[in-house]
Formats: sequence, structure tokens, C-alpha cells
Amino acid sequence: MRVVLAVTATENGGVWRHVKDLHAGLAARGHDVVYALPSAARELWDEASSRGEEVLTQDEALSRGADVWHAHLHRSFDTNALWGMVRGHRAGGVGAVVSTEHLPRNRTTDRAMSVDPSLPQGVRKPGARWVKTLMKRWEVSHVERVICVSEASRQFFCRRFGVPPTRVVAIPNGVPTPRAIPEFPSGDLHVVGVGSLCWRKGFDVLVEAAGMARENWSVTVHGGGPWEGHLRALAELGSAGRVVFAGHCADGAAAPGRGHVLCLPSRAESSPYSVIEAMALGRAVVGTRVDGIPELVPHGECGLLVAPGSPGELAAALDTLARDRNLVEEMGAAARRRQESMFTVDRMVDATAAVYATVREGARVCS
Repeated sequence: MRVVLAVTATENGGVWRHVKDLHAGLAARGHDVVYALPSAARELWDEASSRGEEVLTQDEALSRGADVWHAHLHRSFDTNALWGMVRGHRAGGVGAVVSTEHLPRNRTTDRAMSVDPSLPQGVRKPGARWVKTLMKRWEVSHVERVICVSEASRQFFCRRFGVPPTRVVAIPNGVPTPRAIPEFPSGDLHVVGVGSLCWRKGFDVLVEAAGMARENWSVTVHGGGPWEGHLRALAELGSAGRVVFAGHCADGAAAPGRGHVLCLPSRAESSPYSVIEAMALGRAVVGTRVDGIPELVPHGECGLLVAPGSPGELAAALDTLARDRNLVEEMGAAARRRQESMFTVDRMVDATAAVYATVREGARVCS
């Protein structure tokens, strides 16, 4: 089967991680896999080329045809991805079109979300919501199947855009399971955060929580982003020296193993890699009750969940784990078992390949 993985994201992140894992898994199963990338995604382009993987522009990929055109959307309203899907749907050489919505719920699609103070707030345009809804429905009409990376995202997508549930499937992200689990560090509870330093990830809430702590615990946050300066200043003022920002981490997947607990206080997520990577390393997770996080981390079993934007509740959860280190180890072991059984790369690749097989069979029946 010839599969085109069409990506419009130009920066390294969860979407790139997903498509690289998907490419490797599909190729290992004997499929002919090609990237369709914009020229601005130079880092991914060069990395893939260095491994001998075929990389084309969208136009080149469309001209050569494919059994499946798989578009990966890092934002729901992506005109470049839309144009590729429409052309792929109409092209005689493309058998079926599939899309993955990596983050369907955001401020653009869900006006109920709180406002990101770092972004300029435009004027609400009358009728904009309905225009966007019609645009999305038109896009879905050119796709045989939509994939969301969590069940919560799937339900939101169907509800928000009025898409029949039979057209949308949930396939969670997965990571390789390392053979060895790193030992816990000595000393007081050490909390690790991994992710982009932006409003959505909620690390400002973690900084505030650190200033409210009643037990001894500290935090190291790995990552960079537009809020880095703001967060560093906030930590200097209000975290009593408990929070350190370590900057970009070359191996973010290993970072959770350097602490006892991963904390991801996000305001919106679908299926965050940092959580699954922490679970694979035998680490409990303290996260928020948003989107797909509760599907990864059952509260009280693999970690603790709190309301988004609640530094007091977050501080109390981390205080609980600082007082009970046996609980930390028990939850970490449960997290590892859950990742091994439910959130592996093989499960993600196999489920995606099954979608390809289904839509190709449907396309043959309809032809």
C-alpha cells in the first residue's frame, strides 16, 4: 500500500512525533510511505531524507498518486491541508483520503475556552462560527474517515461540527516501552514538567501552585516557547525558589525519569506524549481533567487529576504525593502497566492501518 503522510506543521512537536512513529511503523509492515511536506518544515524534511525516506512537496505527491492520502492537522482550520485533501479526493490516482485532527478543541473551535492573554483578541465577526462549521463539514465530505487522538476529542469534534460519529474514530497516541525503568532520585519529591512554554500548557498554574505548597517538593520544567520569559519572572516572584526552567531538552522523552512525578497542568490537550512517556518510565502523573488526559490517567490509579487553572488544587495534589512516597511508587507501577497494555506505537500503527484497509475497501465497493 502506498501511503502519503501529508503534514503542514512547520515546527517540531507532537504532530511530527506522531507522523515519524507512524512512518516507521507502516514501513516496517511493508507499506510504501512518503512524506508530503511544506518547504518550511526543513528540519523534518532533512531528518527524513537523511534516513533515506522519500519526501515530496504536496503537488509532487498528488501527481504521483497513492492508495491513501493521510493529512495531519495541527490546527482544525488549515487551508493548506484542506486544499490537499480536496485535491486528493478528486484526484484519480488517490484511492482514499484520511485526516487526523491532532487538537480539535482550541480557542478557535470552542469559544467556551478561557482566553489566552498572550494573544491579541480580535473582534468577533457575526456568523463566523457558522462559516467555520460549514467549512469543516465541507472538508469532512472530502474525507473517508477522520481520526482523533482521544475519545474526548472525537466526541467534541462530532458535537461541534455535526459530523456523524460513524465517520470519526479515536486512535490514541503511543510510545515505545523502554525495557528499564529508571530509579527514583533520592531526596524530596521532585516534579518534572515537559512541554512548550505557552498558555495552553498551564505551567503558570504550576508556578503558582509551588508558591502555595505546604510540603517539600520542587519542580524542573523542560521546554521553550513564547511564555518562557513570563514564566521565569513569575517563578522568581512567587514560587519560593521551588521551580527551575531548564530550557529545551534534547531528549524530552527521558526527562520524566529524572524525577518522581510528571505534572502537566494543561488547559487543553488531546493525547499528550509527555504523559504517555512518563507512564512508560513508571512515573505517576498529576494532570488536569481536560480532553484526553483522564483517558490516559485514571484518577487515583496512575496519578491525580485536578481542575484546570486551579493552583490551590494542584498544590494540594502534589502535597499529597510528597507526603506518601509509597503511593508515588504504586501509581508509577500502575502507569507503566497501563502504557504497556494500551498506549504503544504498535497499537497506534495497527489501528491506523486498519482504518486504511477499511476506507480502501469502501472505495473499491463504491467505484
